Amino acid sequence: MNEPEQAKPLSSRAASERVASGEQRKGGEFSAPLGPLRGGRLVFTSGASRLTADLRGLELRSFVMSGGASNVTLHRPEGVAAQIRVGGGSTNLAFDEQRLGTVGGEVSLRSPDHEGSPDRYDITTTGGASGLTIDAG
Repeated sequence: MNEPEQAKPLSSRAASERVASGEQRKGGEFSAPLGPLRGGRLVFTSGASRLTADLRGLELRSFVMSGGASNVTLHRPEGVAAQIRVGGGSTNLAFDEQRLGTVGGEVSLRSPDHEGSPDRYDITTTGGASGLTIDAG
C-alpha cells in the first residue's frame, strides 16, 4: 500500500496561483477564495478596480496593488493596525476615520498603534488611488 504524500508548504508563487485561480464572472467580475493565509502577502500586479476584499479571516502582513487602485474597499480585522501608502496621488481616500479629498503626490496614513504592533497590515499602491477605502471591523 502506498503512503499518502505529505502536504508541502506553498511557495509564494503557488500561493499566488491559488489566489489567482478564482472564478471569472459576467461583466468582468472576478471572485477568488482568499483564506486561509498566514503571515502572507497579496499582490495585484496590474492594479485593482472595483474590488471589495474581506481580509478579516487572513493574517496578512502586506497587500500590494502595483499600478493603482480604483473603487477598492479593504476590510481588515478589528484591532489590527495598518498603514496605507499611495504612490501617485489620490482622490476620495478613506482610512478608518480619516477622509481625504484630492491629494497630489505620495500619501501615507497609519493607525496610531502601527509602529508598536506585531499584528499589522502594510497596504501599498504604487500608482494613484481613486475611491480607496480601508476600514477595520
